Amino acid sequence: MKRTKESNLLQGPYDHLYSATQYLWPLRPGRMVKRAVEIASPGRALDLGCGDGKHLVYLQEMGWCVDGVDISQIALAKARERIATHCGLLSGNLLCNDVVSAPINLQQYKLIIMYGLCHCLDERKYLSLWNNIRSNATHGTIVAYASFDDGLPIPKEHGTGALYLRSRERVLSSFGGMTVHCTETGTIQERHGAGELHEHSMTWVLAEVV
Repeated sequence: MKRTKESNLLQGPYDHLYSATQYLWPLRPGRMVKRAVEIASPGRALDLGCGDGKHLVYLQEMGWCVDGVDISQIALAKARERIATHCGLLSGNLLCNDVVSAPINLQQYKLIIMYGLCHCLDERKYLSLWNNIRSNATHGTIVAYASFDDGLPIPKEHGTGALYLRSRERVLSSFGGMTVHCTETGTIQERHGAGELHEHSMTWVLAEVV
């Protein structure tokens, strides 16, 4: 994947949050990403909605070659800073684009990460992304997934634009036809920059394309 020229960059709904702090997300990896690394040997990974790069850094340090896609150029700039600080050179490529329309060959990836992504997608984009994964990802590809669900409402003044909360049952049904290694549900607390501490209801899944 080649980087999009600056004149064609898209603006993401998280841009002002990424601009308001050094890094929006802590470096610790998500639980399903850690589990994916435990069950799979290093290969090529794709982080869809990679943000400011916490999983890019983690996976590269674990021996993976990682590509990242995000709609926010600000997030990708911070991801490059993180990678330079912790890893030196980036092992893969970064692409600023919509994850649904980005020109990506899914067949080359052993691991696909969708962390904090799908609640940003309306139903049309959500279905399109899943259809692409089912149709084009290679047998045995691992999917590490986490998204908000509808167990709690989005706090007022959340600052992320429109979000789409699906039921836990709806989220899990998206993995129909795949081998599901584990699922978890629960809540997390987070604070964006100097904002107030707030809580989200979450669903986590680790699955494999068959």
